[in-house]
Amino acid sequence: MKVKDGVMALMGDAIGQIGDISMSGLSFTYLDGSYRVSSNGIVSLVDINDGICIDSLPVVIVQDRSARPSLGFSFVIMRHCSMKFYDLSQQQLKELDEFVSKNIVHISQ
Repeated sequence: MKVKDGVMALMGDAIGQIGDISMSGLSFTYLDGSYRVSSNGIVSLVDINDGICIDSLPVVIVQDRSARPSLGFSFVIMRHCSMKFYDLSQQQLKELDEFVSKNIVHISQ
């Protein structure tokens, strides 16, 4: 499900806008620098509009690849990372459910 602007993922030194999120996982785009996400680890979710943060959600990286620039060229290279959540506690599941419900974009028909 698409996410509102200002909803970010932080993993190590990588930070970026979340594009899609569900109870099973998320994808986000981040600046390609010296840091690359690893095959698994911990991600934190932040809603910068409301200052809400969920720390330390365990994840497995499904894909981490170069992202095409939105313009035909770019000096800034971005990466696109997809991950799935695993082994979440009941408290983490509750927090994630509230976070997802609050931050998805509802498209009217």
